Amino acid sequence: MPGYRTHVGGGIVIYCLLVVLLSSRLFFSTLSFLTAFEWFVCAVLGSLFPDIDTKSKGQLLLYRFIAIVLLYFVIQRKLVAFVWVSLLAMVPLLVRHRGIFHSVWFVITLGFGTALFVASLYPKLQQKLLFDAAFFVAGALSHIFLDRLVSRFKRSW
Repeated sequence: MPGYRTHVGGGIVIYCLLVVLLSSRLFFSTLSFLTAFEWFVCAVLGSLFPDIDTKSKGQLLLYRFIAIVLLYFVIQRKLVAFVWVSLLAMVPLLVRHRGIFHSVWFVITLGFGTALFVASLYPKLQQKLLFDAAFFVAGALSHIFLDRLVSRFKRSW
C-alpha cells in the first residue's frame, strides 16, 4: 500500500484541484493566505486520517494533538470533556486496519458531522467549518482512493 508520503501527495493534489475549482467558480475572488493554508492543512491531515488505526504518521499526529487537547481540559478543569476525549482516543486502537476508517460513508459523516456539531456551538463559524470539513474529507477520500487503486493494481498482477 502507499506510504504516508504518497498519501500526503494525494492530499496536496486534491487540495490544488479544489482551490482551482473554487477559484474558477468565483466562490472566492480573493483567497487569503491564511484560509488557503488552513485548507491545505485540512486536506493533508485528511489524507493521513484513514491510517490512524495503525502505527503511522497520522496516528502520531493525532495522539500529539489529543495530548494538547487533554492538557487544555485539565488546565480548564473540564473533567467531562477530558473523559470523553480520552475514550474517543481509544477507538483507533480497538478497530481493525482498513475497517471503519477506510469507509467512504464514515469519513464523510465524521467530517461533516463534526463540522455541523461545532457550527451549532459557534454559528458564526459555520461556513468556515464546512469548507474545512470539505477539504479534510477530500483528503481522506484521496487516501482511500489511492489504497483501493494500489490494491486493484496488485491483484491484477
